[in-house]
Amino acid sequence: MKATNTLEAWVPDPRDPSRGHVEHYLLDFGKSLGAMARINNRLYAGFAYNGDLQVLAVTHMTTRARLPWADIGPFPELRGLGWLESERFDPATWKAMYPWLPFTRADRFDKLWGARIVASFTPAQIRAALGAARYSDPRTVDYLARILGERRRKVIERWFREVAPLEQFEVRRRALCFVDLWLAHGLGGGAATYTAELDTETDERRAAARLDGTVCFADVPASFVAEIRVARPGQDELATRVEVIASKVTAIERR
Repeated sequence: MKATNTLEAWVPDPRDPSRGHVEHYLLDFGKSLGAMARINNRLYAGFAYNGDLQVLAVTHMTTRARLPWADIGPFPELRGLGWLESERFDPATWKAMYPWLPFTRADRFDKLWGARIVASFTPAQIRAALGAARYSDPRTVDYLARILGERRRKVIERWFREVAPLEQFEVRRRALCFVDLWLAHGLGGGAATYTAELDTETDERRAAARLDGTVCFADVPASFVAEIRVARPGQDELATRVEVIASKVTAIERR
């Protein structure tokens, strides 16, 4: 990722050319899915910026510190396969080839947003995208589908821990409901505890999640502000503030 690999295009409204919208494009995927690492012999791809290599090399020679990509591989000899793995992949330390401000300045809320997009791709969609590449060896598709699936899980598991991954807030039949993406994507780890503190009440409410990850707090008033907290075994408690006016969700503030 770098600025020259992006394009912003203004698309005028055919009915009124003075109005329109901007479409955002990412360009140049010719060496994706590990092709850059293999073709250009860059095993450090994903582990270090291009500009950091000299510093890392000197550090390695003087301190014998182990390079993050040392001893990576071997990779299967499959037609069309680049050097891409999932075991050493760490979403928290992953680096693009060049520092890019939206990545280096991203906070945990930005990363939750990105993880939600990654989570939205189903295994079937990943396989369909790989199928569109028309690999001549079906084993290459099988390998990449597994690797991308494992990297996907690492991404969502890492960033869903930082901010409560609660989505699709709505009031239906006098119940405030939402979906816990952690459960919806089967990340496991034990049962979660959900509590809600409404500004119209003095006591906390508790609710349990359904198998599909849906959680509902019943018999809520028409207008209120609720602090919803999620506690999972082995994780810090996470909170989300929700405002409801006239039975419509009007604001969501992630804490």
